Amino acid sequence: MTDMNILDLFLKASFLVQLIMLILIGFSIASWAIIIQRSKILNSATRETEAFEDRFWSGIELLRLY
Repeated sequence: MTDMNILDLFLKASFLVQLIMLILIGFSIASWAIIIQRSKILNSATRETEAFEDRFWSGIELLRLY
């Protein structure tokens, strides 16, 4: 029975396969960075929207709110 190791498989692959795997890993990391960034932006917008809605419905004068 052979022991399969991911690093060993990577090192034994051809240069083209290694290059493609590295590109895919890079794009995966970039995708997760974008997902996390957009999630933070959406959460911030949600908090700001809820804060505005609370002030709006509090009965404050609209000119003062603006």
